[in-house]
Amino acid sequence: MVRGLELALDEVDGQAAGRAIIVRVEDSAGNPEQAVAKARQRVERERVHILAGVTLSSEAGALRDSVVAAGIPLLVRNAGLPGLTRDPKRRSPLIFRVFFANGQHEAPFGRYADEKLGDRRVVLTGLDYSAGHDKLGAFGRHFQAAGGRIVGEVFAPVDTADYGPYLQRIRQHDADAVFAFYSGVDAVRFV
Repeated sequence: MVRGLELALDEVDGQAAGRAIIVRVEDSAGNPEQAVAKARQRVERERVHILAGVTLSSEAGALRDSVVAAGIPLLVRNAGLPGLTRDPKRRSPLIFRVFFANGQHEAPFGRYADEKLGDRRVVLTGLDYSAGHDKLGAFGRHFQAAGGRIVGEVFAPVDTADYGPYLQRIRQHDADAVFAFYSGVDAVRFV
């Protein structure tokens, strides 16, 4: 995300409306509380005009109330927490998503798996955090609405080193297919 932002700023000579854009990068280490603390520090001490980035849904959800209270726009690049921009009680004109919402890609595939692939019984597996639940939930709702049946769910913690036990649990279900969501190094380990 940082390199993409730098590339875009290079194309406009680091300016918008004749004003220099200064980028400060923070790493929250995937910790929602740390994301809030670092954002608050930038807003209160440095008087930043906008916050951008946010990788995880848990971080975006945690930031929501503080950015709205501070009146600071939040430009969400990756965190796909659906309620952040869809839920009338949580969305705000200060929060703008430039990427997907969790479940947006997975929902249509639920119907497709039942109607086109002929899968009638599916096991869902994914990472045990908000994105995993959102994505698998969207697939599952549309799959079941099309007539399919979810026969099991297997969630693994982020940073699982050995997926052997989880694969064993998946195999215990009588299923036509497995629908999975894993990201980052977990995706590589799972495969």
